[in-house]
Amino acid sequence: GGADTGDELAQPGGGADLWIAEGSIQALPGDGIVPGGPGWGEPRPLLEINTSADETGGAFARMGSGRVALYFASDRPGGLGRSDIWVSLEGEDGAWAAPVNLGSDVNSSLDETTPSLSADGSRLFFATNRRTGKLAELPRWTGTLREAYGAADQDIYAAERKDAPEESPAFAAARPVAGLATEANEGAP
Repeated sequence: GGADTGDELAQPGGGADLWIAEGSIQALPGDGIVPGGPGWGEPRPLLEINTSADETGGAFARMGSGRVALYFASDRPGGLGRSDIWVSLEGEDGAWAAPVNLGSDVNSSLDETTPSLSADGSRLFFATNRRTGKLAELPRWTGTLREAYGAADQDIYAAERKDAPEESPAFAAARPVAGLATEANEGAP
């Protein structure tokens, strides 16, 4: 973990890291453009964000002024539970600011993972096992992070952006998404 640069990449439960590849073309979901392909730089670890803990599930959102926010899940020290949602804002110089925990309006004493934002950035969606209150024993690495966390029922929750300055990543108390917080395991947004 913590900015692996060698041949073996860490996986969830072993210090997984966030990586980024910057593109010079506009990529659209499902357009078949792959990082490292034409128009994309080589992927690199986000050294400003990564620690020896797991950093997973990165989701980018543009703030009101055009600055970019990176939301991600991590089990780094300073969280409220085993895995929390954190945010880092990109500075004007392109460097990422120190990550900030989204606090108890979003995070619980259990697991919050796989953040995703609505197209307009007004709602944060994520998976959590807070409804059941169960912590799963995490296997080392199965196939996906969802499989690893799947042993404890995951539900989809959403938090609305607070009436705060457009540069603030503050959200109101998270609530279950109707129809996606059931006895079934909904996994991830």
